[in-house]
Amino acid sequence: MKTYKLFLFATAILLSSAGFAQSGVTGALTWSISGNTLTISGEGDMPDYRGGTPAAPWYDYRISITTVVIENGVTGIGNDAFWENRNITTVSIPESVTKIGVDAFQMCERLGSIVIPESVTSIGDLAFNGCINLKSVTVPGSVKSIGNRAFDYCTGLTSAVISEGVTTMGNQVFSMCSNLTSVTLPGSITSIEDRTFSNCSNLASITIPEKVKVIGRYAFRNCSSLASIAFPASVTTIRDFAFSGCTGLAAITVPGTVITLGAMSFGNCTGLTSVSISDGVRIIHNSAFAGCNNLASISIPASVTHLGEINVINDCPKLKKVKVGWLTPLAVAYTAGADYSDCILEVPAGTADLYRAANFWKDFIIVEESTSALTSVSATQAKIYFNNANELAVEQAQGSDLTVFNTMGGMIYAQTNLSEKEIINASRWANGIYIVCVGNEKIKLIKPKR
Repeated sequence: MKTYKLFLFATAILLSSAGFAQSGVTGALTWSISGNTLTISGEGDMPDYRGGTPAAPWYDYRISITTVVIENGVTGIGNDAFWENRNITTVSIPESVTKIGVDAFQMCERLGSIVIPESVTSIGDLAFNGCINLKSVTVPGSVKSIGNRAFDYCTGLTSAVISEGVTTMGNQVFSMCSNLTSVTLPGSITSIEDRTFSNCSNLASITIPEKVKVIGRYAFRNCSSLASIAFPASVTTIRDFAFSGCTGLAAITVPGTVITLGAMSFGNCTGLTSVSISDGVRIIHNSAFAGCNNLASISIPASVTHLGEINVINDCPKLKKVKVGWLTPLAVAYTAGADYSDCILEVPAGTADLYRAANFWKDFIIVEESTSALTSVSATQAKIYFNNANELAVEQAQGSDLTVFNTMGGMIYAQTNLSEKEIINASRWANGIYIVCVGNEKIKLIKPKR
């Protein structure tokens, strides 16, 4: 009976103490919990903790903590300070704090907002990783560096402002932020690092600052809502897979300041229809535009000295025109199998014979730039066909003009103001391929043998 009474007494003490504030000392600071609020006070930095052992002293109370108040005087938020505190909804950071440590708020899944004061100079790796309810963030200009994956997997994040003054952003800072729609980057950064915005599938637009020189690997991979991209003159390198899978891009112009386009840099951009590469670009690596299955035209300047193998334009079934600037065909190591027999290759005047003798290039329909009217080969509403080896028939093109070119770019026939049905004498034309232009439309036909 006596033992039972002692047990009841001990239980009562434990139950009553559960309602009392928990408190303690951590480094030079003190902490206390009252109700659902954790308060940290004192002067100096929090110690760095580990997400396991030794954990922050309030880690065992993390289920009940919803509010964190860091009082003025605290100068640093330690590594793993609030790691896996999944129920925190509100955090107050004072102006005295200068650094936010590695993993500091990682997986604070209910944290809906955060105000980073202008006293903070650094944000550590994974600092806010997995804060899935965080809706917006503004990083002040006092912050000089943002660590790798700092806001990675913040899937609820819709807007981010990185203020002028920030100079370094690590890898994957906003990777997997699938609801991010608005980003402001400062003019003070000089690179967009690897995977910075990878899989930000709702990001529709972004302005690349004027000082950025390098766009890293996978930087915008699978940003499928990105509709356009403008490269400032400062950009010199676009690395491997930088924009791969950006299916919303319709057209791009690569400025001449870019020296290198990486492998698959625009691979699988299935909405891309035209690409213009400006004079000055030197190196285009393997499969830079591979898998762009709606790409219709691309221009490559004479400044390009290396064109990667596995066909830069491999798996582009709708490609109808390639314009190149080399006076001597550039040697291309490629894998045979791609069919370019429907695609016009526009080459500099006087070089057609060189291209017809060159591996890879000889597979195209080669025309010289003097016949630049031949800009594409496409389906036409008019009915155009060879009746037989002697007659070309054109129907449903009344009032249009007709021009016929051979594959050497020479015009062999022209007629204006067509009637409802025209029969053209083709008996003296050689067997082979012809480009027939009716109005603004063009079609490739093969003249049958006699």
